[in-house]
Amino acid sequence: MALQEKLEKNPFVVTIEIQPTVDEEMHRLLTDLDCIRGRVDCLTIPEFKKPPQAVDSLSMGRSFKDKKFDTLYQTTTRGKHRPNLEADLIKAHQLGIDNILVFNEDYTLSGISREEKMFFHVDAGKLFSVMECLKDGRDIKGQDIGQSLSFYLGAGVDASRGKRTPDQELREMETMIVHGTGFFLTPPVFDLDEFKGFMQKVKPFGVPIIAGVMLLRSGEMARFVRKHMNVRVPDHIIDKLTRAPDKLKASIEIFAELVTGLRDLCQGVHIIPIGWYSKIPRFLDAAKLSTL
Repeated sequence: MALQEKLEKNPFVVTIEIQPTVDEEMHRLLTDLDCIRGRVDCLTIPEFKKPPQAVDSLSMGRSFKDKKFDTLYQTTTRGKHRPNLEADLIKAHQLGIDNILVFNEDYTLSGISREEKMFFHVDAGKLFSVMECLKDGRDIKGQDIGQSLSFYLGAGVDASRGKRTPDQELREMETMIVHGTGFFLTPPVFDLDEFKGFMQKVKPFGVPIIAGVMLLRSGEMARFVRKHMNVRVPDHIIDKLTRAPDKLKASIEIFAELVTGLRDLCQGVHIIPIGWYSKIPRFLDAAKLSTL
């Protein structure tokens, strides 16, 4: 069942971010992912400005499709012209990838300055115009491409301000929805109270929200995420990871507790394992996550 169908039926979906890798590690990655086949709804592959030895992100998506994983391609709009966006979307379609997640690089939807508003409307406008052309069966020059190309579109959204989410961000979400955005995905969530406040603000939109959940390996990693990624990681999570003799066990417990709280708040979780692929089944088991 495709991601769109699952979200429209309103179950609790599970997606996992897979970072692009170098060619020689691709076989090992596919082997690691065998253990989660049938247990997750979709694999997300971020766009990656690759070194010469790395596998192209879209090509990785094709490999995952061949392994019977639904695939979500994460790309950016900032700094791209319409021909670049068109080329990405056409290649994705050719490889059998029809789920697209977009972010504005180095920019969050919560921006309120005049410059940030301008960038939002320019970037969103470029994307929507390209997608509308492809849906009508033509390229951006108006030439017939012989078929209609449709995508299930998701967009990133900042949930970190909770009830203090600016009205500007809400209006921008409405704009995305009007133009066909089917779901939103948040950065990592660690504070359930803040996230609950955000969900109360966006509930009237009636659009699925998938919450990011990062697997933290240590207190040092948690402090790094809080300081450098501008993600609110509560002190009690950092303290637990710092003091725990078994870091993996503590990380699994934190994950399971977060997922339990998120089940009643949103429509799914987006797991960010940071390379911890072989251990994902233990996290899924602890949180009782399975699509079987």
